Amino acid sequence: MIYLLFFNVIFYILFSKCANKNMNLRLVFILIIIMYLGYIGRFFHSKDIYSTMNNDDKLTRDFINQHYNSWIFLG
Repeated sequence: MIYLLFFNVIFYILFSKCANKNMNLRLVFILIIIMYLGYIGRFFHSKDIYSTMNNDDKLTRDFINQHYNSWIFLG
């Protein structure tokens, strides 16, 4: 929702009018697809980290907690 608001503010600054409903729906659809693919990508990346750490749960959790807290928050 914040992305949609940001998009409309930029659109208003550039074109002096808000984006129409059709453009907003397309943007929401695209953002949902990007979020879905991003979560799938992070899942496979976590599995790759797990296999790199020789299937050690504790090392994997420590590594992910250390390096991915900001990315999880942004996701």
